[in-house]
Amino acid sequence: MKINLFKAFFVLFLATSCHFKEDIYIHEDGSGRIEAECLRDENIYMQSMEEEYFTHEEFTDSTYVVKDVIEKEKEIFSRFLPEHQALMRRYENVKVRTKKDSYAKDYRKMVSMAFKNINEVEDLTNVYDYVDDLQHNYPMKPEGKRTHLNYTFDGTIFRRNFKVLNQARYDEYKETIQSYKQVLNISNFSYTANYHFPRKIKSVSNPDALLSADKKMLTLKMSAIDCLDNPEIAFLEVVLEK
Repeated sequence: MKINLFKAFFVLFLATSCHFKEDIYIHEDGSGRIEAECLRDENIYMQSMEEEYFTHEEFTDSTYVVKDVIEKEKEIFSRFLPEHQALMRRYENVKVRTKKDSYAKDYRKMVSMAFKNINEVEDLTNVYDYVDDLQHNYPMKPEGKRTHLNYTFDGTIFRRNFKVLNQARYDEYKETIQSYKQVLNISNFSYTANYHFPRKIKSVSNPDALLSADKKMLTLKMSAIDCLDNPEIAFLEVVLEK
């Protein structure tokens, strides 16, 4: 199998050649902020692009808020199905930043939003797709998503829930990733969660989680590939002291 074959899967590769970091800050009243970042692994990307990697020149550093895109594309938005408009509105306060710097070899995507209750936070991994649908007048297809990520917090118990929505499509995706692993070393892609809570942590479901000195913050680093192979390990439960 030749590495050039993977250029046909360019979009998929970008989605899997990243290190993911997620930060959540929750205050006593349940409000807070979530920030997620995807940093491209330049070593792996260089292997895939070969000599083209060194000739590519690009610099972009753009930021937008989803509600501004909705306003700008309000004519297209008005033609969306009512349920899709309502779904898009749940992302309207998400701030999106994209940085592409070929000189510094710094390629990253960042999303963030403030929330009154984390139970209301949608799966932020969908925001790029939905904004792209709006900007290019494509029909939204939320029913076609493979997975869904959400959070719950009742004041004492925090949960990160990950669910496979379409097992057949998920298995197909895993099979494609396995083909990458045969040629490129993508086993070290990381998923790092940093969660900050208003009170001390009493217990964490994952024994690999590290607690800060004051026990109000946890850091959990996992293999993104392991999460793909065994999605149940993406579940996390944190119990706070009362």
